[in-house]
This record gives sequence, C-alpha cells and structure tokens, in this order.
Amino acid sequence: MTLVVSYISAKVAIQVADRLVSVSYLGRSEIQPLDECAVKQIVFIGRDGICVIGYAGRAFIGCLPTDEWIANLLTGGAATRNAEGAGGFAMGDVCKPMDVGKAMRLICEQLQGRLKKEDLVQIRAAGFQWNHHGLARPLWYRFDVSDGRIQSPVMAPRHVTRNGACIMWAGMLAEPERLKHLCQTIVSNESKVTPSWIAEQLVDFVRACRAPGIGANVSAVTIPNPAMGESIRCRFFPMERHVIGRKPDICPRPEVLRADDHSQEGREVHHFPWIVGPGGVFPPSCLAGPGMSVNVGGLSVVFEGLPVSQDNQVATLCFSRRFQLPRGVQ
Repeated sequence: MTLVVSYISAKVAIQVADRLVSVSYLGRSEIQPLDECAVKQIVFIGRDGICVIGYAGRAFIGCLPTDEWIANLLTGGAATRNAEGAGGFAMGDVCKPMDVGKAMRLICEQLQGRLKKEDLVQIRAAGFQWNHHGLARPLWYRFDVSDGRIQSPVMAPRHVTRNGACIMWAGMLAEPERLKHLCQTIVSNESKVTPSWIAEQLVDFVRACRAPGIGANVSAVTIPNPAMGESIRCRFFPMERHVIGRKPDICPRPEVLRADDHSQEGREVHHFPWIVGPGGVFPPSCLAGPGMSVNVGGLSVVFEGLPVSQDNQVATLCFSRRFQLPRGVQ
C-alpha cells in the first residue's frame, strides 16, 4: 500500500506520493517490490480547473499500471506506449477539453466496472477551479472504489476559506493525528514559508511512516492559485541520488537515457509524473541536468532539476519505460 498526502489552501495545493509499487504472486504470501520509481500521480488540466490526481491501492487495471489506465481514460486513448514500452509526448488536438468534475466522475464510474471484488483503489485530487470570470478557488475530490462500489465519496468540489486549509490522504496512515498536527503547523506558518518548504514537510512525513509498501522515493506536485500567475512545479525527492550508469543498484533504470557514447553517464536523473491537458499529453518522464518547463493548455509546468552551473547547462528529457504486469501476479 502506498501513501498519498494532499494539502489544500486558498494559496496552494500540494500533493506528495511515494513511488514504490509492490506485487504478490499466486501461491506466495510475501509482497515483493516491483518498481521503486512507479508513477502514482497525473497532473490534469481541465476546461474549468487544474488538479493533481493521485491513487493508492491496486497498481494495475487489467494489464496497465493504474496511472496509465487513468491517463488513457482522460485522453481517450492518446496516452499510448511505443514498442519499447515508453510513451512519447503528443501535441495538438490529442484530447477533448473536459471539466474537472466530469473527469473525476468518469474515473469513478469506469473503476466500478473494472475492479475485482477484493480490489481497492483510492483516488484523491487537489487543485483549483475557476469560473467564467476567471476567479479561482481551491477544490478537492475524494473517493474509494472497492467491492465494485463507491466508498466514502466526496464527488462535489469542496472549498476552503481564505485562512483555512485541509489535508487528506490515501493509502496506509497509522497516525492520522500526527498529520493533523502537521497541517495545523503549516497553516499557522503559511504566510512565512514557501510552497517548497511545505512540500518538504509532507515528504518528510511520508518517509517517516515507514510502513510496508511505502517507498523512500517521493514525488511532489505544487499547484499555486492560478490568480498568482506562477508555474505548476513537479519535484522528485530520491532517497539516494539516481544517476545514469551501468549499475542497476545506482539507478533503477540505467537504460532510460540511452547514448551510444558515455557522455550521459554519471548525470543525476529526476523522475516526473503525467501531464495531461488540452493540446498536450506528456507521459512519465526523466530529466537529466537543470530544470525545464513545458506549456500545456496555456499553463506552465516546471520539471525541477539541478541548479544551472558551468558543468550542468544542458537538460536532457526523455520518457520513462513503463513496467509491465508480471506473470503470476495476484
């Protein structure tokens, strides 16, 4: 089981999620790690808002990773892979604009018909919604699907007051009171701290849980209130540096940035989630070098990398190979 934590206030929505996917095989009781850098978040830019959608629970829907299944649902099948198991970005009229609420209802309805009775998928979405006047307000959605039914749904957007905030989670959380205390601490200091600091506190909280199935590599997506005119930011928090090299224990996917020569070896790699919106679909990607930004649906999304330096001036972006459903998985 994973852990996804979302913080929403009038100024910012931040969601962090660990990146470990574990599997159990038929006839075996133990759970084994499958992918330590799996994607569990989709940044979705809709017609009337933007949010980050995170999931916990069943890691595959059919033969597709759950995040990929959701991305295909939101794009009408545009989030496809190539023969090597990686996806390329798609630009132009690749998916029709969709309201955030409609997107969430679509995910909820389709999940009910695709899960086995014993399966569980929890969906959490946090972000902002705007009206035809351009005024934005924070929102969140929450629902669980198990036993073929919706459990604990919050399917209408919920809004927070100007000086308030909310925090929610999906997955395994043993001490919710600690999370409540963290939210109160953040709210009382929000005027003094940066969104990056808040994201770091949430990342530290996820790592401190140390429950089976919660990985040490964590991703954070920060969505400022659109009225502030700031970029959406995606950041990768590895427990250890991920570098391009030949040793799988150093970089879980050393082949992800392939080069005929060795010029790429030793460069630090950062992993990023789906970006889905009108005019563009960016599948999970890897970045070596300094950060870079992309424009999707008229909004700027920043992939945070290393600071620019004399030896680190060129950013190299490619798309991650996606893991497959192993044979014999329950």
